Amino acid sequence: MKVSALLAACVLASARALAADPAPDAVDPALAIVSTQADTRILVYHRCSSEHCWSETYLQALPDAPDKTVLCTTKVKEIFVGHSVDQVTWSFVSGGPSISIHVSASHGGFKPHVVTLTPLDGCRYTLSGVSAGS
Repeated sequence: MKVSALLAACVLASARALAADPAPDAVDPALAIVSTQADTRILVYHRCSSEHCWSETYLQALPDAPDKTVLCTTKVKEIFVGHSVDQVTWSFVSGGPSISIHVSASHGGFKPHVVTLTPLDGCRYTLSGVSAGS
């Protein structure tokens, strides 16, 4: 009897906790990669037309606060149609984070390679490893 009452109390407490949690906002089904370190986040969306697929990559600056409200967002214009982002990895050097974006051709136009993005203040960045042909 006591075990049943205890079990019922636990179930009731769990149900209240779940009911208090708000439902998450709708997430774009094209969002394929979300990668966050400290005050920087990378978002990668996979888009498709009737003929090709590609990735759109965005850099976001976040405050150094628990709520992580987005300060700004910018599209990484150098990674465009024909590029497919397969993976995002982070490394840290003395100046701050460095983000390796593993890129392949969405339809065989170039060899897979790594583009290195270095975030600057706000939503500015520098890139290396990208060229007009890739």
